[in-house]
Amino acid sequence: MGPCQIASNEMLCSINVLDALVTDTTTVLDGNRPKKIISDNLLLALEILFYVLGCGLFSLAGIVANVINSVVFYRQGLLSDSSNVSFFGLAVSDLLCLITLLWMSIATSIVLSEPQGWNWVPKDVMLLTGALPHVIVAQVTCWITAYISFERCMCVVFPFKMRTLFTPKRSAIIVPFFFVYNCASYTPLFMTQSLRWMKDEKTNMTKLVAFNNAMYDDMQALDNYLNSFANRLLPISIVLVCTTVTVIKVNASKQFRKNVASASASDASKGDNYKADESSKKSASNSSQKEDKLVRMIIFISVIFLVFYSPDIIMVFFKYLLPEIQHNGTYHNLFHATLSLQFFLESLNSSMNILVYYSLSSRYKQECRKLLRLDD
Repeated sequence: MGPCQIASNEMLCSINVLDALVTDTTTVLDGNRPKKIISDNLLLALEILFYVLGCGLFSLAGIVANVINSVVFYRQGLLSDSSNVSFFGLAVSDLLCLITLLWMSIATSIVLSEPQGWNWVPKDVMLLTGALPHVIVAQVTCWITAYISFERCMCVVFPFKMRTLFTPKRSAIIVPFFFVYNCASYTPLFMTQSLRWMKDEKTNMTKLVAFNNAMYDDMQALDNYLNSFANRLLPISIVLVCTTVTVIKVNASKQFRKNVASASASDASKGDNYKADESSKKSASNSSQKEDKLVRMIIFISVIFLVFYSPDIIMVFFKYLLPEIQHNGTYHNLFHATLSLQFFLESLNSSMNILVYYSLSSRYKQECRKLLRLDD
């Protein structure tokens, strides 16, 4: 990472979470060149594959998909069902995730082309306008997914009590709160960073670069605790626990209904009493099938989320076990390669929900086909 020239006593540093994209690998620690687990050439190939191609293509497709998701859930009636509110909020957060990833893909292409004579540093601008906003909305996605998983888990475990607790109006308050909370959690860090026009003595040009004030290190330490642990590990842990409990309860419920169905079949010979109850049983069965589809849909979304966010959790633990796994540490190439994979998987996670909705929700499928005029 090239040094930023300063004209004051404050520390100016072109800190780039996305210095991952083109990293100066000549860093010397204790007089020795750091050992590279991943070579520069392999890192460059991974960045092109994941950032430029992967994030770029899936972000474009996912933006279209989440616009459709947002419109469909809005047309279904946000206040008619608590799940519609949650899914609408998830579609919005996924949409914002993909917009920031698309910008990062474009900016990465600019960085890798090594432009000369530009009056702004693409990596620095990308940090404040792409990487950090993406991390914020990605955490919103984590919390909304956790809320959806928790809500459905409670409804499965305590079906009669929780249906009155998770109402559409309450969800309409909780889901926007996740946006506000995560923006607020990054406000201290944002306040220590800005883009400023500074003179580069090497080129004698004035360039737009990232500027960090004296409070940056303190706020970075707070951010590592609050956002890496509290805002990542906690919601992902909630999703994992709630999904596991939901799967167990659903399987137990299926076995119970299977036993009841067998008992009902044996009573078919009773004639009139059996016929009198047949219509009510069919109605209950249809309701149960709709509930099962909703539960299955949420389980699929949760599992996809857990799979695609697993490298993020692994990186959080490794960064604390090996502090040198960071953007300017001894193992910076490993950090950058993992980061590129992490962002690519997040683009996949935010793009694939439409396939789950369309496959498992007949109501969504019907409204989607109506929106796209596929039945005309």
